[in-house]
Amino acid sequence: MKRLRTGSSLVFVLVWLLIANGTTARAYEIILGKGVELCEACLQNLLRQSAEEAVCDRQYASDLGLRKVEWTSLNLVDHTGLLMRMDNLINSGNESAKGIFENDHRKAKEYAEGGPVRKLLPTIVLERAEVDIDHDGIPDRLLRYEQGKCRRMFGGWEYFYESALVVFKEDDRSVDYPKTDLLAQHFLDASDALKFRDKYRIGIPHYQMYQVFTYKGTVYFDRWDGSGQEGRYSVTRKDGESDRNTVSIYKARQGQVRKICQIRLFPTDSIPHN
Repeated sequence: MKRLRTGSSLVFVLVWLLIANGTTARAYEIILGKGVELCEACLQNLLRQSAEEAVCDRQYASDLGLRKVEWTSLNLVDHTGLLMRMDNLINSGNESAKGIFENDHRKAKEYAEGGPVRKLLPTIVLERAEVDIDHDGIPDRLLRYEQGKCRRMFGGWEYFYESALVVFKEDDRSVDYPKTDLLAQHFLDASDALKFRDKYRIGIPHYQMYQVFTYKGTVYFDRWDGSGQEGRYSVTRKDGESDRNTVSIYKARQGQVRKICQIRLFPTDSIPHN
């Protein structure tokens, strides 16, 4: 019996090490786009990463023909107005709504400068890039908004995270909603898109992590869907299948967007850090 307990302990340690290294959920599979060159490259790319990276901060291997778009982080002190507008739009439904800063420039400034209010509110990152996201031959002014700390869930903490992509017009101030709509792929379906846009102009991107990348020079964007975890908002398709725990890859072109690949990273009923 003593030998059995020792052996069991060894097995337990090995299993614990596998869990700690994020290798228990390595059964990544392509559920849309199997055999497509782009999808196979993206699968191989994800398999090289830890679960934490694949979910929260995807890397893109150049030897596979992939490259992450070069983002420039904005200094929030210099962009408090934009900070408030984007928080209002993404979390409260429209640019003039009352978000976490309550349309108070002083509160937003204090947050941006790292004052006491910073500790009471979630972390927000704004990044800008110029990229031809819709392949019309003209570079688009793209903003990536990220709120919360996705990586915290892998440390066992309470967590909330979200991200969204927003396209701006040539004046670099006004939101280009037709192009932004193409990038908001977290709606349930077309009817829900119309319903939600009555209140939430670009939807509810809770537990979504968007990124933009190129494959052999062509621009794509992808989306991790972590919705539905622990009873949270879940995205379910018309066919009854859930997008939860998947990375989907899209291409926008001529006013339309096409989902090319979808890769399931973890079972639908699991939480990535468990």
